[in-house]
Amino acid sequence: MVSKDAATIVYYSLNDKTCRYYINQTGNSGMATAGSGDVLSGLLGALLAGLFAQNDINRAVFGKTMSAGVYYHGLAGNYAAEELGEISMTAGDLIRHFPNAFKQK
Repeated sequence: MVSKDAATIVYYSLNDKTCRYYINQTGNSGMATAGSGDVLSGLLGALLAGLFAQNDINRAVFGKTMSAGVYYHGLAGNYAAEELGEISMTAGDLIRHFPNAFKQK
């Protein structure tokens, strides 16, 4: 489960007794614009499609992939804010900064 807010939280269960959660620390208020959540949904969907294509889907990999997607989404927002300022950012600016975000490991 991904709960989008000022701090995005990813929560997933590893089994019936163990759960994990990740609180994302990337992103900024400039991302509170129309379409930013759609960009996140598209990114997460693409990452999941890659997992299914590799036939590598289990609870831990699923949760870690969702956490990574949320992190990179926020990091792209940080790069966009550095370039444009938070006030003038659009959802398209997030997409444009994905290459920079994904270069970070």
